[in-house]
Parts: sequence; C-alpha cells; structure tokens
Amino acid sequence: YVALERPNKIAFTWRWEPPHEFETHETLVTVEIAPCDEGAELTLTHERFPLAEMLEKHNAGWSGALDRLVRAVANT
Repeated sequence: YVALERPNKIAFTWRWEPPHEFETHETLVTVEIAPCDEGAELTLTHERFPLAEMLEKHNAGWSGALDRLVRAVANT
C-alpha cells in the first residue's frame, strides 16, 4: 500500500506473479470514493502499464468487477 486516506482513498502497487513476462514491472491502482448527490462515486485508476494491450485487458476486467459491484449494491 502506498496511500491510505480514510475514508476516501487507497492506493497500492500491483505485480504479476512469475512466470510472467512482466513480473518485474509494477503498476499502481488507486481507488477514491467521493460523496455525490446519489450517495457516493467510486473512481478506480490503474496505471503504469508497459503496453497498451495490457491496459485494455485490465480495463475490461475492472469494468466487469465494478459492474458486478453496482448490481450487488442495487440488490441490497
């Protein structure tokens, strides 16, 4: 973890497990939560990718995870 600002922000590094061609490369994930009229807004930023292709794949993964989170919250 590189930042923890309760209750609004957390940031951490991300690495791939060996064997992976980018196992020595470190990315940064930042999650921020801010109040808004509807309740709260979550912003997730994942950066420092060595290739655009990796960014696209992670964007798809994070989008799917956040879509599931929205559905789970809506059902409570």
